[in-house]
Amino acid sequence: MHLIHHYITILALILLPATTLAEGVPIEQMKASTVRIVCKQMFGGTQIGSGVITGAGDRIITNNHVIECAEKGGEITVIQSKDQRLTATVLWKSAAKDLAVLHLNGSIGGAVPAFATSDMVSDAQTVYAMGFPGDADLSRDSLFQVKITKGIISARTVVEDLKIYQTDAAINGGNSGGPLFNESGQVVGINFLKISKAGTGGIGYAIQVDELLPELDSLGIPYRRANGQKAPDAPVQVAPSAPLQTSPSQDKSVPTGTSPWLYLAVGLAIILGAVAIFLSSTEKGRQIYAREFTKKGSGGTPADNSPPTGKRPVLLGVSGAFTGNDIRMGVETLSIGRDPQQCQLVFPKDSEGVGRLHCTVRFDETRKAFILTDINSTNGTFMGNGERMAAGSSSQIGDGGRFYLASQRNMFEVRLV
Repeated sequence: MHLIHHYITILALILLPATTLAEGVPIEQMKASTVRIVCKQMFGGTQIGSGVITGAGDRIITNNHVIECAEKGGEITVIQSKDQRLTATVLWKSAAKDLAVLHLNGSIGGAVPAFATSDMVSDAQTVYAMGFPGDADLSRDSLFQVKITKGIISARTVVEDLKIYQTDAAINGGNSGGPLFNESGQVVGINFLKISKAGTGGIGYAIQVDELLPELDSLGIPYRRANGQKAPDAPVQVAPSAPLQTSPSQDKSVPTGTSPWLYLAVGLAIILGAVAIFLSSTEKGRQIYAREFTKKGSGGTPADNSPPTGKRPVLLGVSGAFTGNDIRMGVETLSIGRDPQQCQLVFPKDSEGVGRLHCTVRFDETRKAFILTDINSTNGTFMGNGERMAAGSSSQIGDGGRFYLASQRNMFEVRLV
């Protein structure tokens, strides 16, 4: 018994440093560095995502796809807590890197973290993904609570010249643009993608900080660089500017107090699902979103009057302008094409082969199937097997079936989830 006790004591001493490190993780400061982003579109609907504070508390780093509605005149609001929210404008963005820097109308407060480059990151290192996944918002209070998931660095790779980390820390709709921290409280990456494929889980991606820092340098934005030590390098608290929020007389787009607008905007984004009408500005930008990735963090606006099937009909973008988007369908027909006056799912104007009103898709509750209709398109609507539909005809597609517009570069998949 004495010998057993001796070995237990030795084992405890070996494990003690790891336990101490885990207890020393500056979680609260990391949470204070993370903000929620709401991009309210001009003609209704919202996109949601997350971001991380930098500069003097007056700059926010996020993903480009989170704030794309600003290109169409949308309004960006950054939220740190119930009482701390500010409007923002886009200072810099890159579709190729899927990164953006926002300029706040003041200092939002919270904490400014240090950034750790890839030479300070090791495989299997513990990391924490922080952000605001929409499906986790079960109450008004939870809208302002940073959600935390824990994982490891699974691998590092390069996609279309973009350096990224693979991680098994769970990320979901709304996490995009949020920070990926190490145990010292340093930001190692910006969360932006996850694999969404039947039978696959625990595979997410974050953009390495190495892709961001040169952009901050060129913009002249000050930031904290990690000290490279093992000791916690916790985010540093910054005070908010006064007043905490823009006066309604100065900017009527900014909610004050606990305005119903905030709950309505975020609530709609959650209920209607992660739907970004993603119009990449360059072909290279589109290629980054590989066929099997699902972009997280954008909220869209098609009507969500889902039929009572027990499962929800969803249209998934497999390739092309909508790669990675999960469009939750309702009982109404969804029109697809280039004309924003006729279509709910609008392709970029320069989309080769896609008609102004190319086709429609709807879910038939009675048949438990999707009905695809070609609208006399010039370049054709095709089934997943390459069979071209007759002009003006309709076809039934089952769960998991695919179709494409003009070419396989514009592929979609239908599912019941």
